[in-house]
Amino acid sequence: MKQLRELSLAQMGLTLLRRGELSGLASLEKLDLTGNRIKTLPESLPSELGSLKSLRLELTLFAQLPDSLLNPLLERPGFTWEIPYPAQTCGRYEPTAREDAPSLSTSDLERVLHLSPDHGQVEVRAWKARKNVYLVSVVIDTGELELFAVSMGVDDRLSLLARAEHPITLGDEYGYKFDLAPYRLTGNEIGFGLRRSRGEPVLNNQTAEEEELQVFRIHGSKLERVLKTVVYRQYTREGPPPGFANDNDVNLEDWQWEERSCSVLAVARSKTNDVFNWVKVSSAESSQKGAVQGGNGGPLPAVVFRWNGERYEAKDDKEKSCFFGED
Repeated sequence: MKQLRELSLAQMGLTLLRRGELSGLASLEKLDLTGNRIKTLPESLPSELGSLKSLRLELTLFAQLPDSLLNPLLERPGFTWEIPYPAQTCGRYEPTAREDAPSLSTSDLERVLHLSPDHGQVEVRAWKARKNVYLVSVVIDTGELELFAVSMGVDDRLSLLARAEHPITLGDEYGYKFDLAPYRLTGNEIGFGLRRSRGEPVLNNQTAEEEELQVFRIHGSKLERVLKTVVYRQYTREGPPPGFANDNDVNLEDWQWEERSCSVLAVARSKTNDVFNWVKVSSAESSQKGAVQGGNGGPLPAVVFRWNGERYEAKDDKEKSCFFGED
């Protein structure tokens, strides 16, 4: 057992893992605990498994782990969390409980937000995390998006609560939607998300689509962006490159495939600088014969975002936007 490098305890019906039960596995590098009803792990796990490089577990269990267990493992060079994506397939984000636009007067919004007479599309969402607070997006003539938070007083009068310092770039072919999931920063502070998307043909009969999540918080009179990360990608190849199109030896099926990767964010129990850590869990699937990393619907290493004092950052979040630059 001292030479054991990989151990799977998946689907074993475990409800508890006690201190010391894995001691002695000095060479263990990979541990799989998925499919059990364990609610937490012993804080002695990092010291018991000194060679552990990969831990596979469900998202719900990860979110319950305390700092004393997370941090020693996170600080290990090359350590990865591998968490099965909770959905069966990769799909674009769709709000599970979409908020209907509240009946706020357009003229009142124009007055409070100092909008020009020729402003573009205005979208309003009620934010349940903050009572009587409404989120407003306005597309301006440059093709950019301005973001505001307004509040309604006891006299039903609107007032400007906060605004983003800089417009959000959309581009020519864009889509965007509010994401009002409770992105909890601290015990009493919650952020909200804005997802922007874009799709367009690329070289060699390929089409690419991408969705990016930005999370904001209300900080004083400002809407501050605390996170920006890619959460969905789809590539579709519809045929071979032009140079191969007339080659009789080319099998067209080899050049027609689709691959997707998608992610969800969860709030972890652990904190950095008194702010909750977040974890991004990704999955990938492909119709290509040689499927993308992780296999068809398989897990990819999780990414942990930690608070640097101003925003979230993750040194191992390698996915960069193809369509959207820095705002």
